[in-house]
Amino acid sequence: MDRRQHLVFPAMAASIVVLVGLHAMADFSLQMPAVAASFAFLLGIGTAQSWRH
Repeated sequence: MDRRQHLVFPAMAASIVVLVGLHAMADFSLQMPAVAASFAFLLGIGTAQSWRH
């Protein structure tokens, strides 16, 4: 399978890391369990799709 086909998931994970990182500099959003769980879930999807099977 060509890796360019599912490029949106790793790109989404990278943009979420940047967005949450910038927001965490001004607020303590990752200390809330729901936000941390959502962040971990979306980061896991992006990481899983970035590796070749």
